[in-house]
Amino acid sequence: MCDPLTIAATAATVGGSLITGRETANNNKRMVEARNAATQAELDRQHAYQDQAGGVFTDALTMFSPEAVASRLSAAKGGAGATISGNLPGSYGSINTGVAPNAAVTGEARTIADLFGKAGERSTNMGNLIGYDQFGFDNKLNLTGTGRQLDTISDFSGNSARVGGLEQEVAPGNAYKAPSGFGELLTMVGQLGGNFAGKGGFGGTSLPTSQAIPVPRANPFIR
Repeated sequence: MCDPLTIAATAATVGGSLITGRETANNNKRMVEARNAATQAELDRQHAYQDQAGGVFTDALTMFSPEAVASRLSAAKGGAGATISGNLPGSYGSINTGVAPNAAVTGEARTIADLFGKAGERSTNMGNLIGYDQFGFDNKLNLTGTGRQLDTISDFSGNSARVGGLEQEVAPGNAYKAPSGFGELLTMVGQLGGNFAGKGGFGGTSLPTSQAIPVPRANPFIR
């Protein structure tokens, strides 16, 4: 049966090991959770950038759907044609040659009307051509803008990935909590107590104070 000192020393050693182990486990848990949280935060940011890029790309595709192309082209042609036609006179007035016969006057008026009518047709055709040109220019402008937006999102995503990697490295260190030291201290006390008990405990001469305590000796004069 073990003596009380040995039992106490063993209990102290075991208790100290348990405390140290629990603090180490808690530290490891906090560090892992911190790294996982940093990783998840970066994944969330990357998903957001992907959603933004997907939205920009979808908008670009929508501009080139058959319905959108027909509507945009019609608007471009109509706008250019209206601008040109707006510069033509709305009325032609009347032709009066004075002494000319009525037939000649009517013929001259019809000729002027035909002239302005053909000018109006040419204006419409010219407006259509300008509309096609404007439609192509708008397409190039829109595609350039789409590419610029996608490049910007890509730059943000790359910067976020670099910062996220740094956060994943730093987060565990920030989550680390210095151990209390009580477990190590208790373990050391238990080990010292165990060594002391192994050398005889209080009944031996291993303690420094044992040299200061006189040991009773037999009196040679007493039989």
